[in-house]
Amino acid sequence: MKKEERYTSKEEDMIRLLDIRYLVARIALLASEKKDEGECVYDAHTDKFRAIVVLASQAEGSSEASKSSAGWGTESVLELGYSSLLFMVVIRCRHLRLRLEALRLMKKLMQPERNIWERNLTWSIAKRVVEIEHNIALSDIIELDAFDTSDEGSGGFVPEDRRIVAMNFREPPEATIPPRKKVHFYLKNQKTGEIMKREEHVAV
Repeated sequence: MKKEERYTSKEEDMIRLLDIRYLVARIALLASEKKDEGECVYDAHTDKFRAIVVLASQAEGSSEASKSSAGWGTESVLELGYSSLLFMVVIRCRHLRLRLEALRLMKKLMQPERNIWERNLTWSIAKRVVEIEHNIALSDIIELDAFDTSDEGSGGFVPEDRRIVAMNFREPPEATIPPRKKVHFYLKNQKTGEIMKREEHVAV
């Protein structure tokens, strides 16, 4: 009889990470084939976003995934972990409860020594996208039951005119206390097709 193969905690975490990367790539590929649908194209992939959140939730309990995410120390190195993948879920999935859980996990699983992005800025921008699109205010501690998501069971998504289609945050931080960074959020006027720029300053 063939001996049952067992994976170590580290191997299981790597398998989860690969599964998430596959799902993110799959969403991006399928969405690229229907660019004419705009941001609404992502609504058809809510099941995949949910699967990503479930996998990341499983990783939350893994010692391998969480051992280096207890603190936010290093500013930026190569991202090999979960935060960049969950960032995509937060900004593209318009299901509020899934977004909030992805945002919470993004902070929980962030691995500073593997992060190519500035850790505070990445999370702050993701949080601000959710606030703008859902017209809500979030604290730094994400509470999943703080908002009414009862309409989402019937497919309640963010109206297209409130969806952010692009962002720009390349300018260097301002010399303020605390430091801030100028961020441009772009939304599409559904009547004219014009892209409108919304400028904000996000604490980093």
